Amino acid sequence: MLNLTRAFIFSSPVFLVFLTSIFVMMFDLFKPKSKVTIIGALLGIAVAIGVTCFFYPNVHSLIWSELFIVDNATYLMQIFILLTVGLSIYFSSHRFKSLDSERGDILSLYLLSTVGMMCLVAAQSFLSIYISLELTSLPLYALVASQRQSTDAIEAAVKYFIMGAIASVFILFGISMLYGLTGSVDLVKVAKILEINASSQSLMILFALIFIIAGASFKLALVPFHMWIPDVYSGANPVMTLFLSAAPKIAGFAIFLRLSLSGLFDILPITHHLLAFLALVSIIFGNLCALVQKDLRRLLAYSTISHMGYAILGFVAGGQDGETASLFYILVYALMTVAGFSAILIAKEDKPYLLKVSDLQGLSKTTPWLAAMLMIVFFSMAGIPPAIGFFAKFFVIRALVDSSMYLYAIFSLIFAVVGTFYYLKLIKTMYFDAPELNELPVEVSMVSKTVYAVQALALLVLGLMPNLLISACLEAF
Repeated sequence: MLNLTRAFIFSSPVFLVFLTSIFVMMFDLFKPKSKVTIIGALLGIAVAIGVTCFFYPNVHSLIWSELFIVDNATYLMQIFILLTVGLSIYFSSHRFKSLDSERGDILSLYLLSTVGMMCLVAAQSFLSIYISLELTSLPLYALVASQRQSTDAIEAAVKYFIMGAIASVFILFGISMLYGLTGSVDLVKVAKILEINASSQSLMILFALIFIIAGASFKLALVPFHMWIPDVYSGANPVMTLFLSAAPKIAGFAIFLRLSLSGLFDILPITHHLLAFLALVSIIFGNLCALVQKDLRRLLAYSTISHMGYAILGFVAGGQDGETASLFYILVYALMTVAGFSAILIAKEDKPYLLKVSDLQGLSKTTPWLAAMLMIVFFSMAGIPPAIGFFAKFFVIRALVDSSMYLYAIFSLIFAVVGTFYYLKLIKTMYFDAPELNELPVEVSMVSKTVYAVQALALLVLGLMPNLLISACLEAF
């Protein structure tokens, strides 16, 4: 009874978000298109963040029959998931009228997917990983397809669903192979048994890990499992793209983190080389493709591929320093990406989205405050100091150097420089290109201006005081 009570208490942030999704859905039935649903969703997320912060950083416990673990890493990732989801809902809220679906449907799907993400970052068993992954993914498929009158959105949803289903099959097949070898689905127990039998079963272990890593790589859009992301980001409504861009990436990253912490990546040395291949190819391919994009969403999609490559490079380095660097990177990425995609739909509801790179022409002359905030965001994404994005790349590369992986460090550094070009091109477009004829300022409400400015300036403040976040990541392990 005591264990059950403890499990309910430690899982209370997840239950709060789930109950909020039920409230939003039910309230919308009686008062459709009411702003109360948005306020209720944001309030539920705020309370969940508060409760999560209350538990952090002094809890370490296995709950629900050891299917889940609550520790500093769990709560830190849950806080950032809730924060990015809250920002996504806020910056999307004034655009809900343009969607075919009801506001309550969209918000409840947002929150149900968030429940899956919060469970996924706490998963300590292959069983809980798979169930949480499906709970995360199914609402996302529906969200992408929610704009039923758009052929691009439907096409994007079909691609996303088919690729997602294949990824789930890969993960499930890999799990079944490991279960057949060990008779367990607990990550730590599986790792210990495989370590004993590694010499006699190395080929089967390798195949199982390849399938699991391949399926998880789809969730992060690592090359060659990236095919869906440019089409989905550009085909789905920008409201959905904003939600897809950040929080689900933290959840997908958590699969790699839990596998690394359990020791599964250390059983076979070739696993680190496989991760290095995925990371470096993603960094190279993502940066090169982003250089030639004219659609802002596709540019940010290819940029995401590159960022995900850097995020898993820490696992290649291995050890606590590598895992800390990777965790730090994914959290910084989430903050940067929400800020980047928010700019696309920040204008008032009757104004057009900023979809093309050309839409940024002369932004410094028509809307100087937005250009200044976007410059901070793009500096951070490019890894230019003093923004926090610089330290994210720095800690990953330093972890590689400390592990004597100099070749990987050199390649990642070279393409970090290449990656700055397309971000600088965006800044050049805003500040040095003339605005189009009769170009009007981007009209934004005062509240949205304030929230966006705080969001962008936070990237600068964290860059000036990186210890605020890096110390939290160090305490996660």
